[in-house]
Amino acid sequence: MAWKRFPRGNGFQMRGEIRAGVDSAFAKGRDAKAPGARPWKACIVTDDGQLLETDLAKTLGKTGHRFASLHEGKRYCTLLLMKRIGEVQGDIELHPRFECLVVRADGLRQRVGFYIADFRYTNAKGQVVVEDAKGWSGRDELYRWKKKHVEAQYGITIEEV
Repeated sequence: MAWKRFPRGNGFQMRGEIRAGVDSAFAKGRDAKAPGARPWKACIVTDDGQLLETDLAKTLGKTGHRFASLHEGKRYCTLLLMKRIGEVQGDIELHPRFECLVVRADGLRQRVGFYIADFRYTNAKGQVVVEDAKGWSGRDELYRWKKKHVEAQYGITIEEV
């Protein structure tokens, strides 16, 4: 086996050897702890429902809807298929924005932020569904607070897929 020096850690490590924790990200070829690094890949879904990584789409000259992760792009492809068979009615709204409002002591409403979901659509029963495609890493405290705030303010349920 060849020796490989990783950008972080305590020295050298053999290629193929994976230590617990941070080194598993390095073994996959990406630095999950680097500032601004994203351990997922962005993708593009074309109008005909083709899922492509961003770099490949640029190379092929394809355009479409851009998503922050492959998981979100795959969910959009699934929703497009559900629309073809009639389980989704109307349009699929991408990244709907909800304002988070609070009532001040003087009775006026004040915006304290906003929440952006991934999808909003109407199912076959006529119910409006709001979805957020989240991996385990995306469920931090701020996300949970915003989700609860929007659910209470608008009287809706946000489904995590």
